[in-house]
Amino acid sequence: MVIVSYRSAAHLPSLLQTLPVQRLAAVTVVDNASDDGSVEAARAAPGVHVIARATNAGFGTANNEGASATAPLADLLLFLNPDARIAPADIVRLASYLDSHPRAALVGPRLWRDAEPLPSSGGRATVLTELRRYAPGALSRRLPNRRHDPQRATTGSVAYVEGACMLVRRVAFDAVGGFDPAFFLFFEELDLADRLRAAGWTVDLVADATAHHEVAASRRSTGDDARPVLVESTVRYLAKHRSRAKARVWAAGVRPLWWLRVRRGQLSPEEHVAYKSAARRGLS
Repeated sequence: MVIVSYRSAAHLPSLLQTLPVQRLAAVTVVDNASDDGSVEAARAAPGVHVIARATNAGFGTANNEGASATAPLADLLLFLNPDARIAPADIVRLASYLDSHPRAALVGPRLWRDAEPLPSSGGRATVLTELRRYAPGALSRRLPNRRHDPQRATTGSVAYVEGACMLVRRVAFDAVGGFDPAFFLFFEELDLADRLRAAGWTVDLVADATAHHEVAASRRSTGDDARPVLVESTVRYLAKHRSRAKARVWAAGVRPLWWLRVRRGQLSPEEHVAYKSAARRGLS
């Protein structure tokens, strides 16, 4: 199991207490240079291996480092966010699904927050699906939504599962090179799923397995909710998996939507500048 922490001291103790550490091949926490006591919280848990990074390498890079440090004998890798919780029985359900579906490389459970279901999987990301996030209400409702309805409870193949909780075959993960470190945050699970599917594997939602997720607990500690990073990763993903031309189309199409948000007071001029700079970085 691999857990990447960033300013997660409030969540790690309870998470590590609920995990069946002794029944797992290894539990590795990779901390991305937290300044809130996350490392100390992780080290206080028995049986947990902690990697304390001096710099924040991003979510994908830290997950790769944790996967490399996890016992080579473990043929399954569970990636879990610090603000997520999964019961041992649900880990077994995910593993059993992989056992009975040899072409499945990556599976995820249905996600919940309190008693409310969350989006747990989705379809392919396109220029239109990613414009939807920034469009005003009337236009947004006309654009396709890549996230599946939270009420979806159908087990089977999807384009991707949400990255808060994923169980992956190590052989498939290693074969495609793990997470792409070019994605500092956001879209890393979509990118991994695309590469796995391109290699002939499937990515599946296991609807009878559940996990609970607070959502964005670490991101909220960044001040700007990491929104410029989201812009950069969106452009980077579209350029890699659709085409650079389509990434440019998205960047051109989203600019008037940002301008409209500035006019409505929904986006500050400083944030607007940060968004435009992030889009340029994504294309670089």
